Amino acid sequence: MHSRGKGIGKESVLIMMAFAIKNLGIHTFRAKIGDSNTPSLIMFRKLGFEEISHSEIFQEVTLELKVTEAKSSELLCMMDNVVTHK
Repeated sequence: MHSRGKGIGKESVLIMMAFAIKNLGIHTFRAKIGDSNTPSLIMFRKLGFEEISHSEIFQEVTLELKVTEAKSSELLCMMDNVVTHK
């Protein structure tokens, strides 16, 4: 059984980002993802991350998301739709 495509990764990232925005005052997120990890690249781009660099040597893409007030509201709103497992 695999969990890919069920939204668990997206929910996890959203929870971590919401926590970082609310509790740590984070304003910029960066993710380094292997350039062959297409599912992760797609997910982060859907969340609003933009590619800022690509390393041929390390075969990875660096994505960044600057958290504006509008983006913060959007992310916190997305959190309202996250299913919590108890």
